[in-house]
Amino acid sequence: MLTHDQIFFDTVQRDFPQWNRYKFTGWDFSTGPRCNFTNNYIEEIQKLIDDDDPIGAGQKLGRYLEMVFGIVNQNLKTPIHYKLENVYTLSEFYNPLVKRFKDKLKLPNKKHIITNLFSEFEQGTIFRNYCAHYKNESTQFTSDEIDGVFKKWLEIESQIYCETCKSYCHLESISNVEYVRCNCASLNLKDETKFIDS
Repeated sequence: MLTHDQIFFDTVQRDFPQWNRYKFTGWDFSTGPRCNFTNNYIEEIQKLIDDDDPIGAGQKLGRYLEMVFGIVNQNLKTPIHYKLENVYTLSEFYNPLVKRFKDKLKLPNKKHIITNLFSEFEQGTIFRNYCAHYKNESTQFTSDEIDGVFKKWLEIESQIYCETCKSYCHLESISNVEYVRCNCASLNLKDETKFIDS
């Protein structure tokens, strides 16, 4: 299977983790195509962190987050301000996503674990601006700081992505009851065990 689409590549790789993954790096008449083993987004981000490249890791993380936020916003039917050019920044996806989770995951006197994780994810960081725009070389992030943001995101993702059916949670209404769950329903975000006392 061949593709130029990174989102499709990551989706297929998640569905078929045992498949070999290669990236074409060149071609010439004498040897034909040249290719190397390649990584998915998460593996590439971790490699950049391990190689002490915080700028590269932050930029790759920003692209990954934009992709995931777009998917999850679509799955949750999140109201987002329409833009004719259909190009959204990280914050234009992020703020509505957090609000949507808060609106759909409510219990009296309880706070959902996702709400807490998103608060920790954003607290003390400017990851959205850094990842998307990184302009100010005088305020560089370190690899450890990017790694902290990345690990916190992976913690959030583990709550909204089902490894069984390889799907992110989505909003579903059955007989006037709303669910926020994965395709196979083994991941149910409205489960009372996902809430803590507020």
